[in-house]
Amino acid sequence: MGVFVKKNHGVEYVYVLVGKKHYFIGRKDDPDSINIENLHKALKALDGSFDRSITKYVEDLQRCVAYLPKEERSEYLAQRKSDLRTVLDNLQQ
Repeated sequence: MGVFVKKNHGVEYVYVLVGKKHYFIGRKDDPDSINIENLHKALKALDGSFDRSITKYVEDLQRCVAYLPKEERSEYLAQRKSDLRTVLDNLQQ
C-alpha cells in the first residue's frame, strides 16, 4: 500500500497502490494532469484499508492488554492513546 512513481521514457507517473489495485494519478511534474476521480477512489480505498487495520489492531491490543496485571492496564492504554494522537496530529500539517 502506498504512493509510488513509475518512470516511462523519462516521464514520472504517480500511482497509488491499495491492496491489489493500482490507481493512476497523473504525471508527477504536471499538477493539471491529476486524475481527480482516481485520486478520490484511491483515498477511499486507503481510508477503508486503514479503518479495517485499525479496528483489528484495537481488538488485538485489547485482548493482549487483558493479560497485563490490572495495575498496568490503564497506564499502558493511556500511553498508547497518547502515542496514537501524536501520530494522527501529523495529519494537520
